[in-house]
Amino acid sequence: MRKHELKIEVAATPAELWKALTTAHGIQSWFAPIAQVEPGVGGGITVGWGPGMEMTQPIEVWEPEQHLRAGHTDYYIEGNGDTTILRLVNSGFGDDAKFDGEFESTGKAWPVFLTMLKRSAEAGVDSCTSATTFRFLDIPSVEVWHRLIAEKQFCDALVGGTIRHFNPRGCYCVDFADKMLSVFAEDCGGKTALTVTWLLYGPRMLLRRFRGQDAIRLRGELRRENSAHRHVAALRTQRRQHGRQRLARSLGTVDRQDGRNGKHLA
Repeated sequence: MRKHELKIEVAATPAELWKALTTAHGIQSWFAPIAQVEPGVGGGITVGWGPGMEMTQPIEVWEPEQHLRAGHTDYYIEGNGDTTILRLVNSGFGDDAKFDGEFESTGKAWPVFLTMLKRSAEAGVDSCTSATTFRFLDIPSVEVWHRLIAEKQFCDALVGGTIRHFNPRGCYCVDFADKMLSVFAEDCGGKTALTVTWLLYGPRMLLRRFRGQDAIRLRGELRRENSAHRHVAALRTQRRQHGRQRLARSLGTVDRQDGRNGKHLA
C-alpha cells in the first residue's frame, strides 16, 4: 500500500489547529466550500465542492488537539513551543495501476491544501472568508491553464502575489498580504475539474500576527491609512464639484446632471 506523508510547522496553538481541522468553518477556510462535522468517534466529516458532490469520511480517532483520523487520513498534532507541528498521513492507495491517477492527484494537491491550512490557522479561521468556483470543463487540463494564463484579468489579479506552489499539471497557489488564491485543474473522468478558491482575510488577521508594541503600531498605521483614504475621497469630491461649476459657467448653464456627455472606463 502507498501513502503520502507531509509535515508543516504552524505559528498557531494546537487548539487553533484542531479548530481548523474539526469545525465546519475551519474546514471551509482551507479545504472545501461545503463542510459539515459530526464530532467524535463514530461521527463523520462531510465535504463537497458542489450540490450532489458531497462525500463523508467516518471519524475513527478523535483525540482533541492530538490526533484525528477521518477515512484514510490521519492528522497528528504536536506542540512545539510557540508553534505547532502537523503531520499528515494519507494512506489506502493500492499498488495496482488503477490507483496511480488518484495517488498522483492527491500527491499534487496536499502540499497546496496544507499551505492554505497553515495560512488560515495562523490568521485564525474566524477571520477567513472563502469564495470558491467549481466547474467541469470539456477541455484538457493543460488547455485550461493556457486559457487562464492568456486571460489578462486573471493575470492582473496575480500582481503583487508570491507564488507558493506551481505545478503546470494542475495546481497553483499564490499568497498575498490579505488573501490567498488556489487553482486546481485536474483530470476527472474525461473532463477537467476546475476549482478556483480565494481565501480572504480582514484587518484583524494582520493584528493577530503581531504582539505588544508591534500591534499598537499596526493599529495606528491602519487608522492613518483609513484617514488618508477618507481625505483623498473628500478632495476628489471637491474637485469634481469645482469642475462641474466651471463647466456650467463656461456653457452658460446650470445643468448639474452627471454622465450625459461621457463615460468612465474602469
